[in-house]
Amino acid sequence: MKVERATDEKALILAKLLASMVCGVVDHPKLVSVSVERTSHKVVLILETAPKDAGMVIGGRGRTISAMRDVLFAAARSRGVMVDIDYVNDESCRQQL
Repeated sequence: MKVERATDEKALILAKLLASMVCGVVDHPKLVSVSVERTSHKVVLILETAPKDAGMVIGGRGRTISAMRDVLFAAARSRGVMVDIDYVNDESCRQQL
């Protein structure tokens, strides 16, 4: 698991939370990476995993990632931060979840 150091402590906490949740469901936790992009009004967490782990991260009908988003959004809201998750499961594909 790799979490990019963020200058914002709140963003770093959210990135670590996302990484720990994802590491719990994938087969290759050492390939999980979360980096942080900060815009003027929100934090964007960029999640990268091994391509073979995409199905486990998304889950059946998107339920796994939806549950992770709910937890992450609640944690962000309690810290007064807006957050989005972008998921990259290979070099050419980045999608917002």
